[in-house]
Amino acid sequence: MPTRRVDVAVGISYESDLKKAILVAMYLMKAHSLVLTDPEPAIVTTELADSSVNLQLRAWANTEDYWIVKGDLTNGILEAFRREEGIEIPYPQLDVHLEQK
Repeated sequence: MPTRRVDVAVGISYESDLKKAILVAMYLMKAHSLVLTDPEPAIVTTELADSSVNLQLRAWANTEDYWIVKGDLTNGILEAFRREEGIEIPYPQLDVHLEQK
């Protein structure tokens, strides 16, 4: 196939602004020179998970550019969300309480 869909999954905290996160992610995909404009990039909410709202960035690229686009979008979304105040990518945490006897 001459083109492939590049999927990048990312979770944001429930306290983060979902609309803002979607706008930032869409801008990232549309600004990438190797992401095709037809079909248009898309973002879907895939899951309301235990500690995050999971999104999937979906962009199309030429097959030979797949891994470049995948890496750029994965790294780019992390950096873009770090720059945008209020868009947190949560990670699993475990609190352990020890009782001394």
